[in-house]
Amino acid sequence: MAPLERLRFPVESTRGRRYPEATHPYRGEFQRDRDRLVHARAFRRLEDKTQVFPAGLSDHFRNRLTHTIEVTQIARTVAQRLGLNEELTEALALGHDFGHPPFAHSGEEELNAQLARHGSFFNHNLHGLRIVEHFEQRYAMFPGLNLTFEVREGLVKHSMDFEPGEYPELDDYLPGQRPWPACSPATTSPPPCPPTPPSTTVEMQFPGAPKRCASSEDAARAHRLPRGRPHRRHLARRRGLRRGLG
Repeated sequence: MAPLERLRFPVESTRGRRYPEATHPYRGEFQRDRDRLVHARAFRRLEDKTQVFPAGLSDHFRNRLTHTIEVTQIARTVAQRLGLNEELTEALALGHDFGHPPFAHSGEEELNAQLARHGSFFNHNLHGLRIVEHFEQRYAMFPGLNLTFEVREGLVKHSMDFEPGEYPELDDYLPGQRPWPACSPATTSPPPCPPTPPSTTVEMQFPGAPKRCASSEDAARAHRLPRGRPHRRHLARRRGLRRGLG
């Protein structure tokens, strides 16, 4: 038995789609979600959103598309080894950055600062949900990609927790709870998760890494890389964005 197979999400337990659809003859629900994300316009647009600039001048920088492909490959391998649902994991990895603007997290911070002047804010999780729910228009019968609940929930929770009322747009996505399965007596399908004995707890340790960071801020500081000089053509695009936002 794989280490976390007891936590594997069975596709037959899905809460379904916002707009009911007939099942596919040979593709599962999460496989269909994965395919829809790959064929979405938002997936192709990731190519022009920069992720990391290397030092110096070169074309060997990462964009959101290359980053997403790498994350998906690693996520599927990990899910396979741990006994988790590979297709659900792959779908979450493919769509997790749909809501990011260009220029990495600096672009998100700038958009948030500009919107704050008008009493609003920008959050890439919320924006990613808007993209898959409304902006993508591929079907005549409904707006968006009509993804399963579990994929949509995973997309909005992939980098943050939120409480009821904190984000009214997300109140349908079980605020205050981590994505299922929740190991509690209230969980009935599938059965409640048994407690994990302390002896089975595994800590991944990398050579030379500190055993435990004092806080998430310390962890981010310990793993932060020096910022390199952006490529010339992206400097021009960044200046253009700043002028447009000004």
